[in-house]
Amino acid sequence: MQENTLILTSSLTSVRQWQRELLDKTTLPPDAIAEYSGESKQTAPITLATYQILSYRASKDGKFPHFQLFNARSWGLIIYDEVHLLPAPSSALRLNCKPADV
Repeated sequence: MQENTLILTSSLTSVRQWQRELLDKTTLPPDAIAEYSGESKQTAPITLATYQILSYRASKDGKFPHFQLFNARSWGLIIYDEVHLLPAPSSALRLNCKPADV
């Protein structure tokens, strides 16, 4: 694998489904896939997370503590799964990603 991949989904169920499918349909080893969620804050060459964890903040005026995930690695690919299901306020988040070195 040449680039890091971030896959954002609408639910933890989708995160786990992506993980199962990636392991079943590719030759990726399990340690190449990580979950960034309320239960686990890991990153790997392929990182799975939910929109909810990224848009979480303790108060309306608070900071987004999990936005640092976008700078945790140089993401060569970001997949927005089921993005059309997001409500307008969530999809209005502006993403500041560091481009991958080519």
